[in-house]
Amino acid sequence: MTNKLSLFAVVIAFLALGFAGTHQGGNAPQPKKETVFERVMRTNTLRCGYVIVDPGLMKDPKTGAFSGPVYDIMSDIGRMLNLKIEWTEETNFATAVTGLQMGRYDEICTTLFWRPNLMRLVELVQPYYYIPIQVVQRVGEKRFKKKEDMDVPEIKIASVDGAIPMLIADDDFKKAKLESLPETSPYNEILFSLVYKKADVTFVDPLFFHHFDDANPGKVEINKDIPPLRVFGVTFAVLKGEHDLANMLSNAIVSLRDNGRIEQILGKYDPKANVLLRDAPAYVLHH
Repeated sequence: MTNKLSLFAVVIAFLALGFAGTHQGGNAPQPKKETVFERVMRTNTLRCGYVIVDPGLMKDPKTGAFSGPVYDIMSDIGRMLNLKIEWTEETNFATAVTGLQMGRYDEICTTLFWRPNLMRLVELVQPYYYIPIQVVQRVGEKRFKKKEDMDVPEIKIASVDGAIPMLIADDDFKKAKLESLPETSPYNEILFSLVYKKADVTFVDPLFFHHFDDANPGKVEINKDIPPLRVFGVTFAVLKGEHDLANMLSNAIVSLRDNGRIEQILGKYDPKANVLLRDAPAYVLHH
């Protein structure tokens, strides 16, 4: 009997210790981690990681002042939502998503195209305009009258690793040769590849083309015979799963679009409305 009582006492003591350990935090629920949206609301600050891509987002090398439609739209979003927009870190397209995932900033604030390889990694917000991707070649090039003319082994397509020309080439021009630069290369190098005859053709948006052409006139041209190869929405991105933040930013963009503010901003950079494709308001006025 004594042995049984002793064994019973040991079991009770063991269970008591186990319960005490659990009660003191062994399996206690952990405090809920603050979301990016919650921190933005608490601090009233939205931190931007940005990629300088002329003319979507430009930075004066002397003064550090930003300009371009990305800057203007984010500034308006900040005023609308009573948030301080902090331009926290310059990055590049190769590392922008990694920086977002590491929490170095809250949003990728640059001209991101609404494309499938980003959809798996981030939450994309409402596009603020749309843009065609056109065939660009050296001035005087006569070989390309239709898409099929570029899909031959002797043609070299210029790109940066992971960029739009590479994605289009992989889909539409499997026979052509891809001349791709490292991800960290300045994006205008793909057009210089045409100028220096390292490649024959590439695929860029007309806003980027016109900005390059203004600085390097008469070197490259848009092919007038081949229609745009793609049309992409231009957007921003936040961390995967941050639906509240993405939804708030999307609603702000819709509001700016519907009250005409985005048209005013785009008009500064595309006054003839012949480059940037506007997103139509969600209403029709009857006269």
